[in-house]
Amino acid sequence: MSDNLKNLDVSQDEYDRISEALKNEEFRKLFVEYAKELEDPENQKLYEAEITALEEEKGNKIQFVRPQPGFVLKSTLVDSDRKCFINVCKSDMIGRPTSTSKQSGRKV
Repeated sequence: MSDNLKNLDVSQDEYDRISEALKNEEFRKLFVEYAKELEDPENQKLYEAEITALEEEKGNKIQFVRPQPGFVLKSTLVDSDRKCFINVCKSDMIGRPTSTSKQSGRKV
């Protein structure tokens, strides 16, 4: 398993099954079709209504956050030539980030 995927909460069996599925051209076509379906605004409304209803049955109140584009940070990984891109976005539903001081005096 690659280092990029070690933090994912999937078992080795799940990882192997997904890897195998992605080698299958028919699966990839269906996956792309599904992703396009998710982008359709009407389908998004339907899915959100279904998810909201399911969560309300469990006693949960949910809100969907639709982040607005912000900017991209480009960096390189420490001790590596590999590039790293961090997409930063914003939403009025999420508070501004804050920083706190550590005993060492460094901001976090």
